[in-house]
Amino acid sequence: MNEKAIRDRLVEQGEILFKAPKQFISFTKIREADELLNDLTGHPHAFVLACVMDRQMKAEKAWVIPYKIFIKLALLGLLYNKTGVNTCKIFINAL
Repeated sequence: MNEKAIRDRLVEQGEILFKAPKQFISFTKIREADELLNDLTGHPHAFVLACVMDRQMKAEKAWVIPYKIFIKLALLGLLYNKTGVNTCKIFINAL
């Protein structure tokens, strides 16, 4: 198989996967953490953070970190409020 054929095959497979219905993936044993990681539209940064952390430590710990951060921010009241104002950003700017 030449390079063009390999490239075309990879692009074709990528398009099939991209268009396929999204499936729920269990990254952790914590349902809420998995829901956060699967919500790529609402919280893409959680998935990216987990990917970065996965390079630095065991996957069992890495994929739970975004959820733990999310919970701590929620407890501090630093998540998006109902009007869409990013209170976390406002808080950090005020420091």
